[in-house]
Amino acid sequence: MSTNTIVPYAISGVLLLIGAGCAHGVVHWFLKARAMSRWPTVPGVVTSTWDSLDDGKILYDYQVGAKRYVGRRVFWFVGKSTADRTPQELTETYPPGSDVTVYYDPKSPKTSILEPWNRQNMWLALVFAVVFTAFGAAVLLAGLYNT
Repeated sequence: MSTNTIVPYAISGVLLLIGAGCAHGVVHWFLKARAMSRWPTVPGVVTSTWDSLDDGKILYDYQVGAKRYVGRRVFWFVGKSTADRTPQELTETYPPGSDVTVYYDPKSPKTSILEPWNRQNMWLALVFAVVFTAFGAAVLLAGLYNT
């Protein structure tokens, strides 16, 4: 096999691996969101949105049994993206004193979240998965057709 016949397979392999990685991210997000949406819920109250100006987090109080907790997570995500809500949007959605439904981890009640199904970064990963997989398949088919 010459180098020219290997190139389409190498390119398609890389593209398909990137597509698979993006698809894995979407599946991981879905499974995590589904698990968190099944956590028990308790009522909570937003105590502060001042922190949202620094890092996009708000503070809310909630109680599980006799113990009180302070939560900071609105939604679960890894890293930042351009799809993130601005601090002003978070503050408008969760003003101080507003009532919220808090989802908490029954194994560790200090772990909580307000929006388990927030699709903030999922859509972009899904688009990348489809695009890279389609291009990878197209390059593979072109390589097979030309050999």
